[in-house]
Amino acid sequence: MTAEAKLSFNDYSRPAQDSLTDFASFFQRNVLNGVSQAEAKLNEIEFNPQPKPKSDTPQSLAHAFGRVGYYGSFVYSSEDPTAIALKKFSESEEKIGDLKLKFDSEAVEKFHKKLASLTIKLSESNSFRRHVLATRLSYDASRASFKSSKPEKVDEAKAKMEQAEDAFVKAVDDSMAKMKSITENRDFLPALADLVAIQLSYFKSAHEILAELS
Repeated sequence: MTAEAKLSFNDYSRPAQDSLTDFASFFQRNVLNGVSQAEAKLNEIEFNPQPKPKSDTPQSLAHAFGRVGYYGSFVYSSEDPTAIALKKFSESEEKIGDLKLKFDSEAVEKFHKKLASLTIKLSESNSFRRHVLATRLSYDASRASFKSSKPEKVDEAKAKMEQAEDAFVKAVDDSMAKMKSITENRDFLPALADLVAIQLSYFKSAHEILAELS
């Protein structure tokens, strides 16, 4: 499974079975308090179509807000100030939702992938340390064996100790070289700067949309 497949940046987790009835019922109960009147307004949608949200399954919280505003506007007459406000609100939230999806995509491409690569390297560094520890324990064991070996076994024990020592020294040198390559890697800082720039662009654009709507 790819890193992108494992991640979910959706800030809206309402189940997909959201329906027009959910929102209609809300506005009926809380705004008009009249079921028949709300249903009549909602039925007009088929005969007087308006630009609809891009998806009935919101892809972000802003898209969900846009969907509520869109369907809520039909509870009122088309000239009612509340209907006009809700439609404008819906359009603005749709734009912000699209910006959010763009933000998510760019954040994955420019930041998360590089962070994932660094994480893999850091994980590999743990295996380097474990290998160093294992060779050190092997060296200590062979050295202890050499010190306690019988005279006729001294040469053999010494050879094993020296072999274990060479393996330990090599493991330390290899680990240090690999760790140095990780610590000298500067790819993360540009990626972090990219993430900040992506956030700045998203929040600035969203602010402009909301400021105009306000």
